[in-house]
Amino acid sequence: VDELKEKEKMTLEEEIAKQKDPAVRTKIAAQLQTLNAAVERSQAQKTRREIRNRVRAEERENVRLGKTPFFASKRELDRVELEAKYDQLRSQGKVKKYIEKRRKKQAHKDKKLLPRSSRE
Repeated sequence: VDELKEKEKMTLEEEIAKQKDPAVRTKIAAQLQTLNAAVERSQAQKTRREIRNRVRAEERENVRLGKTPFFASKRELDRVELEAKYDQLRSQGKVKKYIEKRRKKQAHKDKKLLPRSSRE
């Protein structure tokens, strides 16, 4: 499935390069953007599934070794996913940029919650 989507992305990019009509180009660009978002979503789901399976496998191994069963809560699984995300960002050297974006987003949300008179 991923290979098909990659091929489709390549063909859409080639079509954008060939097209001269701006209306058609924007339509193809929108399709490409939708496809990119779908690919990113599927990759995120795949990594989430892998992380959860890894945590469950570790727990099964611990139970097999004689430890008492511990079923990870959703919060614990989310924390492990977040750690994996930060590890990936750290390996790419993009942690500062990600944190800065989060800070700006949160500041904007906080600003929206303030009354109109004190926003300015």
